[in-house]
Amino acid sequence: MGSAAVQSATERTQEIRYRTWSPPQSSITVEYSDELLREVRQSGLLGDANGVLYGVRDGPSIRVVAARRALNKGGLQGDPRLIGLEPIGIFSTRARGEIFPTEADLKHFELSEGTIALVVAGAKAGFFLYEPDGSIETIKSHAEFRISAEQARHRPPALRPLVEPPRFEIDAPRVRAWVWMMPAVVLVMGALLATQSYWLPRPPILLSAHDLDGQIRIGWNPAAAPRGAALEIADGDDQISIPLSPEFASATYVRRTSDVQIHLTASGHTESLRFFGADQPLTPIGIARQRVNDLESDAQTLDAALERGMRQIKRLQAEINSLVYAPR
Repeated sequence: MGSAAVQSATERTQEIRYRTWSPPQSSITVEYSDELLREVRQSGLLGDANGVLYGVRDGPSIRVVAARRALNKGGLQGDPRLIGLEPIGIFSTRARGEIFPTEADLKHFELSEGTIALVVAGAKAGFFLYEPDGSIETIKSHAEFRISAEQARHRPPALRPLVEPPRFEIDAPRVRAWVWMMPAVVLVMGALLATQSYWLPRPPILLSAHDLDGQIRIGWNPAAAPRGAALEIADGDDQISIPLSPEFASATYVRRTSDVQIHLTASGHTESLRFFGADQPLTPIGIARQRVNDLESDAQTLDAALERGMRQIKRLQAEINSLVYAPR
């Protein structure tokens, strides 16, 4: 039955025209179809959505055939269209935004133990994958691509109307009244847009941080970090300020000490975290820096002792002068 299942899946995929995603930076070639993109976009018609990708593997090549909102636990009887396919990754679809996996997408990707992740935002899409060394590029896809209107939806056949459409007569006075009101409507809309930062609720920053072998993974809500937002990190004597871009939702920082303070400021609001961890082993640069700090401390101590000695010499010289030149 297993061989028959594979044969059925192979015959089905051969009937579909596949596109190829194979950027030079990627060690894996991904084949996908317009039908797959339609399935992914249709799953997000009511809002942001994510799910599981199904397909077949052949060495470094992966063919993605189907997408489902949840992992199919019913086997072949649960969905006969998945015969011969296996879960090979995840997908995430959003109505708009940039192409990058969010913190929740990365967690879903890790739990799925898949190989590839497809992110769709509006009319753009991109694949993300784990490289052989276990790393993954999370800032942007190696090769984003646009989804055309032909790929995004089925084109229904043209239907001839059964009856002639009704005709409407235009009331000229009402049209003229609306024409005169349009400038006022435009002014009101402009005022609302200009002051939306005051009356619209601000999205939460949702600042988070967790440590992995000395690397702090910092995450936040990209909707709360428009242009002009800044991430500030205080690590011992080091003070770092990083301007943020709206398309980024996370950053990785290699800490030097066991006490790191993190502040994210956006739209006049600041959210802070303080991270306590185990002491980091000193690197050669850290050892050299500590040696320089010790030498600077010793130099300051010697300068203070020298200054005290000079003051004492001046005091003794004054006493000698008073004894030598005292009137007799």
